[in-house]
Amino acid sequence: MTNLDPASTDLVLRRAVELSTVEPASGEVELSAAAVADIAAEVGLPASTVASAIAEHQAGVDNDRSFLDRIIGPDQIWARRLSTSNEDDTRQRAQRWLSSSHGLKARVRPDGVVVANRRRGVSGMVAVGARRAGGHGGLGRVREVQVAAVDVDDKPGAVCVAADIGNKRSEAVAGGAVMVTSGAAVVGVVALFTGPATLAALPVVAGIGTLATRIMHQSRVRRITEEVEATIDGIATGVDPSIALTDKLRGRLNRTEPTVDPPQSSE
Repeated sequence: MTNLDPASTDLVLRRAVELSTVEPASGEVELSAAAVADIAAEVGLPASTVASAIAEHQAGVDNDRSFLDRIIGPDQIWARRLSTSNEDDTRQRAQRWLSSSHGLKARVRPDGVVVANRRRGVSGMVAVGARRAGGHGGLGRVREVQVAAVDVDDKPGAVCVAADIGNKRSEAVAGGAVMVTSGAAVVGVVALFTGPATLAALPVVAGIGTLATRIMHQSRVRRITEEVEATIDGIATGVDPSIALTDKLRGRLNRTEPTVDPPQSSE
């Protein structure tokens, strides 16, 4: 059973309150998830919201938006669901999904959180490439994925999947920086012939570079969000990842299959 220190208990209860729109409460000693649920129940919070809040906290979800989050986009994508099984089964499902569907190397930390990272070397590149070719494996190139499963009172609770995409945002920022640098160089050369007034275009170049960075990153955010949602749905409901992969591939083939008009009657 999960234990929480005072700071974590405060964060979890505050998040549970946000989920139920009730006034916040906090604890002062290390408590089990069941104890936190009991405290929450005193102010009318259901156990499911406590399990959800603890799962978010353990998965490392950051609900605060930074400057880059607002300008470029998030460096973390996460989703939460109520689970249909206990903590141990949910963790096993998560490991199967992250390994089979995304080619990641998954392990369980001492605190029970499943952590998955990219496999190193040629084998890791091949594993991710093969899955992407089949329309899956979209989490194979993120920095890290964490999955937390939490039960309350020995009942199925909640599961949270959080993908760290800081590396993808950094790539987008780097691409935008190259665009801005190239544009600034062109403006500088033109200014040599047309005069300093041309330098007024530099803020426009910077703005275009920022916009391009945002568009590039948001496109990746949409794709990875779909993968996170599909993954957590599979983990929460117990769908086998191989079946989900087959269904997804079949759907892709159906969308790309050419349409043939039926033969027309000569009558």
